[in-house]
Amino acid sequence: MDKTKLRNDILKILNNIDINIKNNKDNKIYDKLISNKDIKHAKNIMCFVSFKDEVNTHKFIKHLLKNDINVYIPIIDSKNKVMNISKLNSFDELETGFYNILEPKKEYIRICSPEILDVIITPGVVFDKDNYRVGYGGGFYDKFFSIKNLKAKKIGVCYKEQIMDKVPREDYDIPVDYIIHD
Repeated sequence: MDKTKLRNDILKILNNIDINIKNNKDNKIYDKLISNKDIKHAKNIMCFVSFKDEVNTHKFIKHLLKNDINVYIPIIDSKNKVMNISKLNSFDELETGFYNILEPKKEYIRICSPEILDVIITPGVVFDKDNYRVGYGGGFYDKFFSIKNLKAKKIGVCYKEQIMDKVPREDYDIPVDYIIHD
């Protein structure tokens, strides 16, 4: 199966999950995230700001901010086709950006060096048992993961419906260290 078909099939499944079931799954994942040892010991965490049918990360990000953890969110530089990170101090600093994803308003963009990160909470459309992922097709996370001095733990988050035995892989694909799911 190719990545495009796989991506579309999984997105259809996610779109059909009942909202109450999704909320329950999100709460289970949130509980696992806040009790995770790597996250508990981290000072600098990058986390995607969820949209559409992704695992909801808004509550988790707010929890980190409330507990004085440095939060960094991805911002896409579509012109140069790279992903940077920006320090987030408040959820109120966000507005809709590239791909309709919440990003910092221009006056709140604080680009930082990825080498400071301890943990990266990583989205994906589908993951496999070897921790490889298929994203939305931009290759932004694989490029980001290949940054030379990046030492952060890469944690994928997803619903169990998004995990399969094996996903199609390319030479440039980089797996996460492990996956947290409902």
